[in-house]
Amino acid sequence: MKKEVSVLLGVGLLIVVLVGLGMFLSGSEADKTTATQTVLLDGAVYQTNYQGKDKIAKVNVIEFGDYQCPACAVAEPKVEEMLAKYKDNKEFNFVFRSFPLPQHQNAMIASEAVLAAGEQGKFWEMHNKLYANQSEWENSTAPLDIYAKYAADLGLNVEVFKEAVRTEKFKDQILKDKSIAESIGINATPTFYVNDKPFVGVPKDDMFKAVEEGLK
Repeated sequence: MKKEVSVLLGVGLLIVVLVGLGMFLSGSEADKTTATQTVLLDGAVYQTNYQGKDKIAKVNVIEFGDYQCPACAVAEPKVEEMLAKYKDNKEFNFVFRSFPLPQHQNAMIASEAVLAAGEQGKFWEMHNKLYANQSEWENSTAPLDIYAKYAADLGLNVEVFKEAVRTEKFKDQILKDKSIAESIGINATPTFYVNDKPFVGVPKDDMFKAVEEGLK
């Protein structure tokens, strides 16, 4: 009898320990995910949909992109498809972060142009224009002249826009985005994160599936 009681107590204690360990690991993983999302969203300005005070929605998709990157331009229609699908879902959030690669001569100034347009409320419009017309400006020796034309098309104050780009007004923001990318080991564009899960290259079904599963 004493032996049976000891066995039962031992089994009970083991269950308590395993449950406690499971809760600890689950909590640690949750903390890890939250911490990753916080890093990815730190200081992010250009978001869609979610406007909660902590900047973390149920599903956060973060893209690190280079406006001169051919693969990023190819990925853009897929991104737009995703944004259209979830445009009314308040639990979905999309953030773009600039990661201009050194081999792309106009990538940095392109990021400046998009942020300068954003200052006048047309971030996404300029973002889309640069990708749609990448072949027009990617090898230009005077890309600002082309961007100024886009700014005029978007109804921006062109002189204010050009001055912001010329003076590299948003350089610190771009370098911060780049620093965040490098701190988590990103070395290629486009790289996406769905919450804390990375996807490199043009979005495929697995990335869309991860978004769907996250929203359940």
